Amino acid sequence: MRLLLFNILLLCSVLLSAAEPLVLTQAMIDKAGGQLTVSSDYTLKGETIVLPQKFRLVFKGGTMAGGVLQGNQSVIKAEADKQIFGPGLQIKGTWNIANIYDTWFIFDERKTFVSNQIITNILALASDNVKNHIYFRAGRTYYFELPYKGRGDFGEMFSYKMVDGKKKVNYGEVYDDKYSYLRIFTIPSNTHVTIDCTLQMLPTNIGAYFVFWEKDKRNVTVDGSGRVSADNSVHVFDNPYRGKNYYGEWGFIFNCIRCKNFTFRDITLTDAFGDCLIFRGSYSKGDTSPRYAEGLTMENVKILRARRNGLTVAARNCTIRDCRFEKCGKVNGTLPKSAVDFEADNLQDYPELENRDVLLDNCVFVDNVRDIASSNNATLEYGQPATVISNCVFSNPLKICWAYWLKFDNCTITSLIGPNGAEISGGNWVKNVSFSNCNIKSMPRILQTKSWNNKFINCKIENLK
Repeated sequence: MRLLLFNILLLCSVLLSAAEPLVLTQAMIDKAGGQLTVSSDYTLKGETIVLPQKFRLVFKGGTMAGGVLQGNQSVIKAEADKQIFGPGLQIKGTWNIANIYDTWFIFDERKTFVSNQIITNILALASDNVKNHIYFRAGRTYYFELPYKGRGDFGEMFSYKMVDGKKKVNYGEVYDDKYSYLRIFTIPSNTHVTIDCTLQMLPTNIGAYFVFWEKDKRNVTVDGSGRVSADNSVHVFDNPYRGKNYYGEWGFIFNCIRCKNFTFRDITLTDAFGDCLIFRGSYSKGDTSPRYAEGLTMENVKILRARRNGLTVAARNCTIRDCRFEKCGKVNGTLPKSAVDFEADNLQDYPELENRDVLLDNCVFVDNVRDIASSNNATLEYGQPATVISNCVFSNPLKICWAYWLKFDNCTITSLIGPNGAEISGGNWVKNVSFSNCNIKSMPRILQTKSWNNKFINCKIENLK
């Protein structure tokens, strides 16, 4: 009996010992000769492991967890559907991996689990100088948050100048590096991200955030059957941005500044507290010319329930085709409350930020407060249509003011209005805008002012006011 008990205790000890992960040390990596085959479970014991340049990790049944793994143009070889990274791990450094899979990382499906570190790790395996493809597989919902939990009254912290006895606040400072804690994730250049899952933001009471902060990035594709959802429908209104009743409007899903060659295809973007997608140049004082953004392609993208605008464009060589915009400006809306806004800020200081060679074609607009908004679309000096809008049916007003060089072709237009729902007037002019083959149900007569040089070619105007 004593011998049997001894054998049982010995077996339990062996099994418990086998279940404990091995400790991976820097010395083991340094002695590995350029490659480590991971066939057991390892813990880094909270330490930082720095891989030598171009070091290879080959996973064959083992995992790593619990510390910082820092690459140096490092390579990972692993099966797509095998978990290789456990809890408590941070990925840093540079990597050289063609295909990256979210299934490599441990997943917790609880709604209370915040997945920021997992998503950050996945993106960290991509590098600006490597052509990467990241796969977020179907069947998962990642809940993420804005980590910042501090003051929300940014409008009281920004600089200002007095104009006619009133404060003119420099809200553009929200884009400065001083407020980088409002940026959640970044997709590196030369990266293709396929999202077939759901990325769902948890509620915040902060009136500014950037789910994907993209500045000076190049050659990025985002596609897939999944969705990225921010917090507009569940935002907590208890932390004013400025004053007592203004809660901000800078909650963007994709904030793309001075970027080049971005493609969005098939994905759904929803519930931004500001804009679901903004693609524009930079007017930050610290930046230099060229300041403009260039090369946006959107195909079959669904944009839903943006609080401010579904899409804002101030860039060159952009094509938005076969997309759907629904209920923009309807939920907790703030102006312009538009599905699409063609608007370049600070155009008077930086004319290169104007729209050029922009096409919006064959898109669907459903139940938005306004379907199109545009002011400061282009400079007068551009001299030709800068933004062409074709083959669209608009069932809600188009807000156009202080705008040059728009062209509407083969569109149905319900009405044209000025700022804040006011009539278009001499103080908010619309010039060098052309309409061809359009059915316009209601339009102010002032648009036909000869000096404004607007053109109406083969159009049906039902009500000229």
